[in-house]
Amino acid sequence: MPCAPRGDAAGADRGLRAARWRRRGGDGLPGHLGQSAEAGLYASGWAMAEDRLSQLLENYLFGLGEYAAAFGAGNNDTWVRSDLESRMWDHYGTAKRHYEAKLNPELRRHLAAFIDGINAYLEAHPDEVPEWWGSRKVDVYMPVAFSRQFIWSWPAGQARSDLRAIGIEPSFDVDLRASNQIALAPDQTTFGAAALII
Repeated sequence: MPCAPRGDAAGADRGLRAARWRRRGGDGLPGHLGQSAEAGLYASGWAMAEDRLSQLLENYLFGLGEYAAAFGAGNNDTWVRSDLESRMWDHYGTAKRHYEAKLNPELRRHLAAFIDGINAYLEAHPDEVPEWWGSRKVDVYMPVAFSRQFIWSWPAGQARSDLRAIGIEPSFDVDLRASNQIALAPDQTTFGAAALII
């Protein structure tokens, strides 16, 4: 299956020409080599949108604190509580306020290229955009907000433990998470050596 645009969006054409595209390998992973880091990240944004559009956009809703508006309250109001906590901790607002000052210029350029790739895919494939996403565009603050929301369970969990240790029962829940580390045996890699992916 080719890992290349199916639409005619001008931005997609411009960005994808800057990256050399290869076909997906037998493992299904998109292969692309960029002439620059930005071109490669643009291509990665496109490929991620092509492969996992709904999951990608749902993650951004979590960071925005808007998941329940799109998908309902959830069992025992799980999504409402999740959105409330995202808004209480102001993940999106914090990402927006500190983006220029806290993220170095190279990272901001890379993130912008990745987001441009996602938005180009959305523009080139409007029929694939979930109805609950509407006509909005992905912005550079959304992945930062989602990253904050995702990682927040660790510091919030520590704070909750500290409060409990002094006799205070916090009114917020903590979403416990685990890592996705894997180890591959030599016969499972194309380069014939073991790989530890952390």
